[in-house]
Amino acid sequence: MYMDKKCHSEKDFIIPVLKTIQENNGACTTSFIKKNISKHIDLNEKDLEPFPSRNKEEPRYYQVVGNLISHRNQTLFSYINSIETLDQSKIKQKAWELNEDGIEFLSSLKDDTQQIIAPSNSANNYQENLFELDELNQKTLDFISSGSTKRPPINRSIGKTVIEMMEYKCEYAMYTGVDHNTFKNSSGEHNFMEAHHLIPIKATRDFFPFNLDRPSNIVSLCPNCHALLHSGSKEEVEKVLHVIFDKHIDCLNKDGIYITFENLFNKYYL
Repeated sequence: MYMDKKCHSEKDFIIPVLKTIQENNGACTTSFIKKNISKHIDLNEKDLEPFPSRNKEEPRYYQVVGNLISHRNQTLFSYINSIETLDQSKIKQKAWELNEDGIEFLSSLKDDTQQIIAPSNSANNYQENLFELDELNQKTLDFISSGSTKRPPINRSIGKTVIEMMEYKCEYAMYTGVDHNTFKNSSGEHNFMEAHHLIPIKATRDFFPFNLDRPSNIVSLCPNCHALLHSGSKEEVEKVLHVIFDKHIDCLNKDGIYITFENLFNKYYL
């Protein structure tokens, strides 16, 4: 496995996270992944140092792994699903399991040398960009090259995972501290929520080669808020959109997608 004096980035932990879940042969909480991921990546001194301004009792890599999951990394979330499990006290907690694509991906790895992407300062380094040209972005490349006037295909399982991750809650309601009443979904277990693309999927060409159908661009909304963003007055849309934009822009930037609120708002009325 790879060793380097530089601390590993989020991308370097993608495959180790998947392997940790695989090794557990079932659902893993984020806490479990942090504690056991060292079996699948050679951590160096930088990784083991406390993260500046964070919990001094935790190594830096704990925060990096936590960010990888909380930032809804597009590659990682194409290989895992969110589920609920019960801890020893019978309290519900969020956990992660491999989906079919994740199982297939890990089975395709030939040896341990493919586990880690080496940290690199070169933006043009092939290994550094290995996960940029992933399956999601390839769909955008195919769509653009086809010259189609229709919107590109979306993967509904990504939206489903985001809704699960947000615990079937309306993000606008969460961010404004109110409750939005809705109805139960078909299973009767959770509130019904809908996945909304913050940057409209029709704007895909403006962000080539990035695919807008990614976790950082997907918002969990109740049906009322979702309908409002598509059919409400400009004043109402601007109000709701601004709150959501402020919460999502950092994750979008981390994925290499940059947009001002004014530009975003205008895209709803093209």
